[in-house]
Amino acid sequence: MKKLITLCIAASMAATVYAGPSIVGSMNEWNPADPGMELTLNANGVWELVVVMPMGNFEYKVVEGDSWGDGNWPDNNQWVNISEVTEEITFYANLGANVGPRDWDEFVTHMNPVVAGNFIGALGGSDWNPGDLTGEMFDGDMDGIFEFSAVVPEGDWEGKVTLNHNWDQNTSPTNIGFHSDGTAPTLITYDMSNNTTTVSGVIGLLQDVLVTFQVDMSCVEVHPDGAWLAGTFTNWGDGELAMYPVGGGIWMLDVLFLEGDAYHQEYKFKNGHDGWEYVDNHQLEIDDSMPTMTLPLVMFNGEDCPPTDLNLPGTIMLAANYPNPFNPTTSIQFALPAPGAVTLTVYNLLGGNVATLANGHFAAGTHIVQFNGADLPSGVYYYTLTGNGQSVTNKMLLIK
Repeated sequence: MKKLITLCIAASMAATVYAGPSIVGSMNEWNPADPGMELTLNANGVWELVVVMPMGNFEYKVVEGDSWGDGNWPDNNQWVNISEVTEEITFYANLGANVGPRDWDEFVTHMNPVVAGNFIGALGGSDWNPGDLTGEMFDGDMDGIFEFSAVVPEGDWEGKVTLNHNWDQNTSPTNIGFHSDGTAPTLITYDMSNNTTTVSGVIGLLQDVLVTFQVDMSCVEVHPDGAWLAGTFTNWGDGELAMYPVGGGIWMLDVLFLEGDAYHQEYKFKNGHDGWEYVDNHQLEIDDSMPTMTLPLVMFNGEDCPPTDLNLPGTIMLAANYPNPFNPTTSIQFALPAPGAVTLTVYNLLGGNVATLANGHFAAGTHIVQFNGADLPSGVYYYTLTGNGQSVTNKMLLIK
């Protein structure tokens, strides 16, 4: 008995001439030069090979040429299970945007893609489970474009296309958000030839938003490599982002989320490249009503490290803004010796109030606020901290 299994690898061809990709695995003793496992380009812009394989369980991956030095992927070997005496296996493959070392947009799957997301449970399945066939996609007309359609309950949702029923590979660096009215079917399509996912009724950020992340590392011994940020928007550890220190044990980073990105993100901080926080993922709901957003200061690992007399200033302290000069945003740090009411105000050279960055009761210790001069002309500005019967003023320079 013969059974057709489709094996797909997503990406697009580069113009450079090179040996075609090969399927390499335990079925051919991991030989990248096996001429019987080379693929040829089909009309859909993917590489294709049809072979008859014997019964058994086999590991495999893709080699971009005829040697291991040509690049191979995915990082983890994939498994194909043959349950019949023989089965006809159709392999499909593409090579990503570039030839050579592995790029994030190179994929392989021997099963139909599956949509995983926070709405699958509402359809009777399991949320964020790449092996749950509730979200299985199909290519009915064999054009390399897979589809999933369902009436999703009313609300804002997000998801991502997964391959091989696992999380070894990502088809996009961020989750894709969409809105359902609860009546019309939601159609999700995935084009393997160019690694593109589209969703009917997509609703993402209405404008670019610059989000400021900040973490207090003062309760831990900071790794020589410093603090790092990783999350759904970096494909977690694959694209981690280096943070910068601003004093007082606090590290910061600005991340630009683009129009159309998902509202909901998750993230964690890292101490060095491998020192993940031992806490649940931090949850972020991006507010796109303004072009900037500053997240609350959090303690690394959720450590309980309250300020002490040893690290509290003797009087109110106003640090130099960073960066300075700046365009258009900068961070301003201040510290209080005791709880109290404070104001932090920005003035132009004529003494006019152009922004109030803080106005209320703050706890003792260090605080950081953001100033955005996007709507202001270039020039010198002053910022004044008032509290505890004292006042301190610093100068900053906006250059556009």
